[in-house]
Amino acid sequence: IVEKEMPRGLKKYMELELFPQIQLSVGRGISISTARRWLHREGFRYMQHKKALYYDGHDHPDVVDYRQNVFLPQMVEYRK
Repeated sequence: IVEKEMPRGLKKYMELELFPQIQLSVGRGISISTARRWLHREGFRYMQHKKALYYDGHDHPDVVDYRQNVFLPQMVEYRK
């Protein structure tokens, strides 16, 4: 879904929102492959996510420290 929907969404945004705002007329619009190239150039990467609880970065030291020393103690206080 992501591989198809993100480029389509970008294409739609560019043609219906951005181009008219900057008064740019594009004949047939941009192609899906162009939208994919632009997404890739901007750092977007397609990856398959399985049904998992954690996302990238959940095990970084600063995230672990925050979770252990700030978030979890606050949650304990809220439950009291």
